[in-house]
Order: sequence, then C-alpha cells, then structure tokens
Amino acid sequence: MDYETIFYDMLAIINIAFFALVKKTHDISLIIIEKVKNYDYHALGLKIAFYAGHAKQFLVETYEKNCKKGDPIDVAKETAYYYLKYIHSAILSYHIEPMDNEWISTSCIYQTPFDKATMTYTFNENYEPMTKSDENDTAESVSVNPLDQFNIWFHAAQNVIKANKNIEECLLTMKSGDKYIYKICNRENKCYDELPNELSKIKFLNIEYNHPENEKSITIEIDRNGYVVGNEILSNTFIKRALEYMNDRKSFDMRYTLKIMDNNLDSVVIFSDEYIVLEKNSYKIMKKTGSQLSNDWVDLTTETNEGGMVEVMNEVEKVVEKALEEAVEKVEDIVVRNNDDHDEDEDNATKEE
Repeated sequence: MDYETIFYDMLAIINIAFFALVKKTHDISLIIIEKVKNYDYHALGLKIAFYAGHAKQFLVETYEKNCKKGDPIDVAKETAYYYLKYIHSAILSYHIEPMDNEWISTSCIYQTPFDKATMTYTFNENYEPMTKSDENDTAESVSVNPLDQFNIWFHAAQNVIKANKNIEECLLTMKSGDKYIYKICNRENKCYDELPNELSKIKFLNIEYNHPENEKSITIEIDRNGYVVGNEILSNTFIKRALEYMNDRKSFDMRYTLKIMDNNLDSVVIFSDEYIVLEKNSYKIMKKTGSQLSNDWVDLTTETNEGGMVEVMNEVEKVVEKALEEAVEKVEDIVVRNNDDHDEDEDNATKEE
C-alpha cells in the first residue's frame, strides 16, 4: 500500500475543503454586509421604542398594583436611596434633610472669636421628629398639636438667643406632610397664632446668590411647597442653610446680595439686612432694624390677644421693676461697703501715724 500517495491525497482533500469553506464564508459575509447596509434602522428604532414603552407601562402598572406606598418593597427602595444619598453627603460634607415627612429643625448662625477674626460664620442645625399620636395610647397628657410643638421649639430657641449674645436670630423650619414652614426667631418677635397652611400664588423664577469672593452667582432653590402664605424666607440663616445643603461650599458673610425674578418677571435685589414675607398674591421685603424684626406677621388686633398682651406686658413691667430695685439695692450696698472700707483705711493710717 502506497502511504505516500494516500497522504498527499488527504492533503489535497483538506486543501479543497479549506478553500471551499473560505469561499462560503466570504459569500455569507457579503450577504450579511449587504443586509446590514440595506436594513431599515428607522423601523427597528420604532419597534424598540414601542416595545420599551409597553415594557415600562407594564412595570409601572405592576409596581402600582402590587407595591403601594408604604409597602415593604417601597420602603426598602426609599431607604436604600436615602442612605446612598447620606453616604454621598457624608463624603462631600453637605447637609441633607431627614427621611421622615414630619419634623422640625432649629438652625442658627453665629460668630465665635475665631469667626470674627476670619470674617466667617458658624452654622448649627438641630432636627427633631414631630410627636405622633399613638392610637393604642390612652394618655391624654401628650400634646400632638403641630402648633403647640412649634411654639415649644420657638420659645426654646428664643431663650437660647437671649442667653447667648453671639446669636442674633434662628430659623425654625417645620415639614408637615409636603409643606415647609419657615419662621424667623429672635429676641423680640412672636410666634404664630396659627400655622401657615395656604400656598401662595407667588413663586420666584430665579434666586441668584452673589458674593464678592465667588466667581459666579449661585442659584438658590426653594421647594414649591415652601411658598406658604406667611413664610419668612431668604433671611441670613435661611441663605446660609441653603448653602449648607449644596455639595459645593461657597463664601458667606453679610456682604452678599440676592437678585430675584418673580413670576411677574419683575427683578428685585435684596441685601443681607432684608428678608421676604410671603402673602397670598404678593410678597413684602422686610428690613431688619436695631430692634431686630419688630414687624411681626401675625395680626394681634383681636380683643382676646390684646387682653393677653396687656397681661404679659404688665408681668414684664413687674419683673423689670423688681430687677431694677434689686440692682439699685446692690449698688447701694456696694457704695456703703466701699465707704466703710475707706473709713477703715483712714483709721488704720491714723493709728500708724
């Protein structure tokens, strides 16, 4: 048997099969390229969009049907999103609001000796959840009225301001449901008789924060549900708080200005000693005076309020008079003691002579 002939015959068969395969592949490739060139991609895009829309609608309907608000899946999704945002804020050092829908916060700015030397301000904010009623709790002594809680926090902040001369004003922020309530607190002003609840028709289209040390202006955004009738916004603490909630820190002191465009396309400029009070169809630009916000938003012209104010003023007058009497007595005691010490010194000097 001639093995050499068989070997060469096998090589020839392999060579023929290889070239046949290459030719077939080449022909198939040409067919594929031709089809790719002539394919209707516009129709393909329409089909993809059509089926993607159906798939999205199916997922949305399935989610709304089986995963309603408050369900474990929904809560897990919101919690995961919040903690991702929390980690991001912790890394970039900016503030975020609590995940709860019912809370109250007290924020303030003040200057430490170092701040005064460097012309900066320290920001501090404290959050507390709103007290909620428990259906299983039969205790009647627990107050669940949002107005009562707001008053408690307002007067607590006012006492802190009176005790600490470095703090000139605080900002109370309450979130109740989807609405934001903003109220300035200082040494003299009063709290609300009723919490604001009605949305104003005013909405600022643009609020630009300008500072000499910033290269460009910064846009201050206010939630639509923050435009509540009676809200006191865009004060010093309000602006500093808004900047603290941005992930890009900017310079802040009392040299800033705000350029505002309202929904009537009117432009106004307010300065660091001014703020805005929202009304139903308009807004008022209020200016801080030496007494710090002596103009209060709440109308106190009713007979009941007048009687209450008279009683309060009488009590305040009594306290002031008593304090003055005690101060005068202390001064007299000091003067008498000084005179006695002076007489004793003269007697001792005479004895020594």
